[in-house]
Formats: sequence, structure tokens, C-alpha cells
Amino acid sequence: MLATAASYYIKLWNLNNENDIVSVKEKSSCMPHGSSNVLCMEWTQDSSLIGTAGNDGCLVLCIPETGIFSEVIPTGRLKNSKNDEIHTMKFYNKSNYIVFGGSGKIVKCWDRQHNKFLNNYTSHIKTITSLDVNHSENCVSSVSENGDILINSLETKASIFRNISKNSLNKIIYSKNSNTRVFTIDDHGNLYSYDTINLEIDNEIQISDSLAINDISVSPLNNNILITANENGTITFVDSQNKNIVNTYKATDPLTSVSVRIDGSMLACGTSRGQVLLYDIRMNRQLHKFWAETKAVQALRFQKHMLSSESEEFNKSTSLETLSPTIVNNITTPKKSQSIISTNDSNDITSNLLSAFTTPTNKKSIISRTTSSNFFPSNINPPFDYNFSKNKSQKFYIPIVLSNTYIIII
Repeated sequence: MLATAASYYIKLWNLNNENDIVSVKEKSSCMPHGSSNVLCMEWTQDSSLIGTAGNDGCLVLCIPETGIFSEVIPTGRLKNSKNDEIHTMKFYNKSNYIVFGGSGKIVKCWDRQHNKFLNNYTSHIKTITSLDVNHSENCVSSVSENGDILINSLETKASIFRNISKNSLNKIIYSKNSNTRVFTIDDHGNLYSYDTINLEIDNEIQISDSLAINDISVSPLNNNILITANENGTITFVDSQNKNIVNTYKATDPLTSVSVRIDGSMLACGTSRGQVLLYDIRMNRQLHKFWAETKAVQALRFQKHMLSSESEEFNKSTSLETLSPTIVNNITTPKKSQSIISTNDSNDITSNLLSAFTTPTNKKSIISRTTSSNFFPSNINPPFDYNFSKNKSQKFYIPIVLSNTYIIII
């Protein structure tokens, strides 16, 4: 199941694949923030709830099938304040914590089980655009509009604040192979690999020429593969270990968001015009495209756990070989009057092989930042196991329809 956030709406989509033909059906739609725009969205650990936040400063958890509120998270929002939009949020995988931040410039951590705030992290002087938690869940890192990064240790309660770019940083994610390495992107087309122990940029790549990188994701099947959605209409696959770009897909509209299905078989991208593009990573081709809204797709996310009926449809694994360069034609975006199911055989992918993680010749080489004292514990836990089933007990969801009401039996 795929969730999209665009304008006021959160929508759920059932994606079915039969004989290489994908059908898309809208399962439900809700407006969790009324007439306020949704700015960010995340599934909970077990995919039973969707967390959303918007420019109304509210953070709510709702039941996906009905849109009914399950929880309302206190945000410390001042009444009638217009300076506390929530732009980013993250659920912990091993606990009931949720962290969030935005124009209030404070990273807040809420304990859903005990209904209390645990920590507030300050230092940002501009709007927080993104945050992430490392896989041991003992560090939270966040980035802001003026290129700052704030690294917070939950064990020592210490914080490190650095400026790593003159440009706005749009997204940050932790490496799946390390608790101390983050990847972040900016609005001038650069992707950075940053070492949170030595406090320096390891590598930098220019993905697009002076145009923003709007989103970044990690392949569920290969932790070394980073996937970016770019303002110039390209989707870029970067091998962070070998430090090169291994594939590029080309669309016509600016891309706003990207997500990969948990089995690694399908990739979804949102566009600035409200369209969703679906790709088969294994076959290296476009599968389908449909309209989610008439405005830009702010975020889209596949479920972290697939229902048994969904997982049977895509049971083949994806290898890195499927990301090898192939030459095909450019994708064209259909007009709204076109059928929702694309029958254009030429809707394939353009793939390029580029040099990566090398400093461009026309840019000054990066100077390593001065290393501050190490606030973090020296014993770093082994890489996180992406198998979420090991973190929580297995649950089975059986949907029952009674008079258009969805009931989930656990």
C-alpha cells in the first residue's frame, strides 16, 4: 500500500500487478488537518497508523483506512502562533518515541507510552527541514534551511552544531551501514556524506547543476544504494560504497519525493504537478503513472510492513545488477485527460553512467572541518538489521468490510 500527501489530503492506494500490468485504486482519503496543508507524513513502525503534520502546527496519528484520529501528539505549540509549522517527523523503531521539528527551530522528542516530552534540542536558528535517528536509536541528527546540522546524543545528552553548507539542506538520512554517517542533500544539487564523529564531509557529489535535490531514500535490499528525486526531473541511483552513480531515470516534471517498496521491487516518485510515477527496479522500466492530486505531492511512503496479499505479488528479490545502465527513451507526463493506465510503450527510462563523489573541477575543494571533542560513545553498535519483523512481534491484519467501515483484527 502506498500513502501520498498532497495539499490537504492523505490518500491510500492499492497497487496490484498482474501480467506486468499495474492497476491503481484509491482505497481511502482524509483531511487530517482540515484546510491546512500536510507538510510531512510517516508510517508507524508496524504500519498500523500514519503520522501527519502540517502548517497548522498539529501532529496527529490516524487510522489509514478510515482517517479517524488515534492520537494527537502535543507539540508545545503556542496558541495563535504562526511560527511553528512541523516540517519533519520520525518514529523510533524500537520504542514509542517520536521526534519532530520545523519552523519552531527545536527538535522535540515525545514518549507516546508515558505521554511526556523527553528532550528538546535547540541550536538551530532557521527552520528545521529534516531529521533522522540512527539505527541504535541513540543519536538524532537534524538539518536546517541555512545549511546547519545538529547532532544530539541521547546517551550523553550532548549536542554538536556545525554549518556544512551555504545552501539549504533539504533532507538527512543515516547510513544503514553505520551509526555515525549521514547523507544530506541541498537545494543546489549537491549530495554530502558526513562523518558525525570526525565532523567532516567525506565526499560530495553534484547530482544536478544548481537545481535542488528534493528527497533521498535508501534501497531496502542494498544499503549502499541511495536514490534521489531531483528538481530537474531525474531519479538518480548512487552507490555510496563505490562512490559512483549507477543509474539515472528521466521524467519531464520536477520530482518532489521518492519511496521504495519494502521488497525492493517497486519505486514511486511524486511530481510537482501531483502525479505519481511507478517504476519496476528489477526490469528497469516505468510501470504506471497516475494523478494523486492537482497540486505537488509533498510526500509519499510505502508501508514499512506489507500485507500478506501484497507481498505475494512481488516475491522476487532485486539485485544490484538491475541498476546497471541501460539505454531507453525518455518518459513523458500525460495530460490529465489521459487514461489512468498508461499504454504508451515508449514510457521507459533513460540511464546514464556518471562519475560520482568527486569534487567538481569548477568548485573549491572541501576543507575538513575542525574536529571537536568526541561526545559520543566509542563503542558503536553493529549495523542495523533492516528486517523490521525482528524488532516487533509479527502481526497479521485481516480487513473486514461492514457497511463501508474497515475493521482491523490483530
